[in-house]
Amino acid sequence: MINFEGMKISELKVQFPVFISKWENGKDVRFPNGENTKDVKKRMINFCKKLSKELGNLSINKSILIVTHNVFLRCLLGHFYAIDIKKWHLIKIKHLKEIKFIFFKNNLIPDIDRKTQFELLKNTYD
Repeated sequence: MINFEGMKISELKVQFPVFISKWENGKDVRFPNGENTKDVKKRMINFCKKLSKELGNLSINKSILIVTHNVFLRCLLGHFYAIDIKKWHLIKIKHLKEIKFIFFKNNLIPDIDRKTQFELLKNTYD
């Protein structure tokens, strides 16, 4: 069975050009033994609901550290900023980039300055 985990885009383009072509043309490709963007979005929404419930039950303010991967963060930001799901892969998050969120009225809201927001999302603008 094919496993794309850990492969670079350049390697995938050579070995599996059909998958990459579909993906680059806006198709929500489910990679073998993996997920597509809609799958990750569904997981992200479920996570946010559970987190909101837990945070809503706290009677004091606390800081919580959540470590995740780039795809999950792109889904979270794409969903929050109402970016077309076909463009979420264009959100550019540098490796080890810290992104803070605040919990306000049962929602996670990115706490990002305008300059950083532009750098992250500039490729998604029409």
